[in-house]
Amino acid sequence: MSLIKRLAPQNKTHKLFLVSAANVAIRAMGIVGSVAAVYVLSRTLDKSQFGMWSWLLSIATLITSQDFGVISAMRIELGKLGASQEDDSSETQNQLIFSVLQGLLAIIGLGLLALLFLSIGIEGLKAIKAPYGLFALVVMISLLSLLGTISANALLAFLKEDQVALLDFCRNALQLFAVALIYILQADLNLATAIFFAPYALYSLAGLYLLLQSRQLAMGVFIASVFGNIQHHWNQFLPLFKAGLPLWAIQLGAMIFSGSELIYVGFFADDTTIGTTAILQRYVNIAIAFTAASTIPFLGHYAKRIHQNSAEDRDWLKQKSNVKLLVVLSIGFTYSIFLILCGEQMTKLWSGQLVQDRSLYLLIGAVFTVTAMNTLFQLFYQSNKVYVPVIWALGICGAIKFLGISLLYAPMKMIGIWVSFLIGNLLFLVFNFFYVRKTLLTHTN
Repeated sequence: MSLIKRLAPQNKTHKLFLVSAANVAIRAMGIVGSVAAVYVLSRTLDKSQFGMWSWLLSIATLITSQDFGVISAMRIELGKLGASQEDDSSETQNQLIFSVLQGLLAIIGLGLLALLFLSIGIEGLKAIKAPYGLFALVVMISLLSLLGTISANALLAFLKEDQVALLDFCRNALQLFAVALIYILQADLNLATAIFFAPYALYSLAGLYLLLQSRQLAMGVFIASVFGNIQHHWNQFLPLFKAGLPLWAIQLGAMIFSGSELIYVGFFADDTTIGTTAILQRYVNIAIAFTAASTIPFLGHYAKRIHQNSAEDRDWLKQKSNVKLLVVLSIGFTYSIFLILCGEQMTKLWSGQLVQDRSLYLLIGAVFTVTAMNTLFQLFYQSNKVYVPVIWALGICGAIKFLGISLLYAPMKMIGIWVSFLIGNLLFLVFNFFYVRKTLLTHTN
């Protein structure tokens, strides 16, 4: 028995890293799916239709990347309840999930109602770049996919990382199957859109199923709990929504900080430079996706340690975060060397463009390294002590990127753009390391 007890924590740690590795592999599978989708759809659709599909995909990405803050707040609150060790904490956790589901269903209903009203004056909505029926379908499915996001975050809070990995695997497998089906059928825009986004809806159903299995809840009990006791659930949802607003602001701030870089470039550069920048950004974005995937299984564990906040917990957070930062630094160094040696050939093979400046690839590697380290600090964004400072830091560092491009693009061209990216990201890393990390490792609740 003593041997089993000694091995159990080790096995738990090994399982966590195994799930993390599996999550990275699953993310790679998702990237393969996205590359395959572009390859297939750019050939089955004409240029105009492919542009419409790309725009619809960007709308779906915009919706699914937001959770109104309430889902993140739910995950944090579930982590607190899990750390409380109270006898009724399990039932309280269930009620919290029911409240969030009921609140999100109300938000989805309002979104669908808005789509109905928009359809009345559709001819005046020039900003919609695709047929309105397809636009409404994609928005509806993307909103419904938030139910899968709720399930995944709840499973993370319950430390069911393997279930989240399974859920992501199913989604990516279905996406690959959808792309293959589009190719086989040589589908037109309408059918291709319906097939491609169908896995988003199936993701929600699979997520709810795994959540019910995890909590050992029957479907009838679940439905009755979600749609019953409206006043009680609403009283739980509103404070959680309010608590999640700073988290939502962080999500929006992150979009402004990193998701709007091409918009900043567009103020000062020509279309060719913007296109080249977008291609080179893929070297950062694809690699960052792997970093984000590797951190997801640890979110629940970090949330629990942050809110327990004992001396032992703070030592654990410091030790684990140091290891992760050193690993990312090593990966970034290796990746930078790879880009310096092979970046020119890769870019030519991939995009047909010839970008020969090796110093530019060194900058891209440095931006990846710093951005990946910043991505790791999402593990610490689970305490209200840091919400407001993080929002301010995102805004200030985003403004510094814009200012840098405005000053450096004319004399330095592409190098000036990437130097500006690096400066903004490096300043945000300094903030994360010396403020966010220090605040959570030295203060008590």
